[in-house]
Amino acid sequence: MNLETIYTDPVSRNGQRMTQVKQSLLKGHSADEQLFIEYRILNKITYPSTKNISCNFIAGVQNGIVELLLTSATFDYDGLKKSHSLSSVSITKMSQQDFQANFLDKLAEV
Repeated sequence: MNLETIYTDPVSRNGQRMTQVKQSLLKGHSADEQLFIEYRILNKITYPSTKNISCNFIAGVQNGIVELLLTSATFDYDGLKKSHSLSSVSITKMSQQDFQANFLDKLAEV
């Protein structure tokens, strides 16, 4: 799948800022792999809010359709690697216009 945009909240890992997480991610890869990862994934990540929120979702846009994964888990190191609790996960599809109105515009109001 070639996603146009990836929406998520600005996650951190062990207190690191997202830029540090990205740099750390790229370190273990060859120059060609780093270029691919930056171009195909990292450059497409956008954050719908500049405020410190925890909205626990990842959304990808392709051809005007949004695939949205919602979870009660946190998208950080503790939530994904250390968590021993059960979390709920839901995935849905909607138009990009509905996503804008029902998610992104609502976050802008926070």
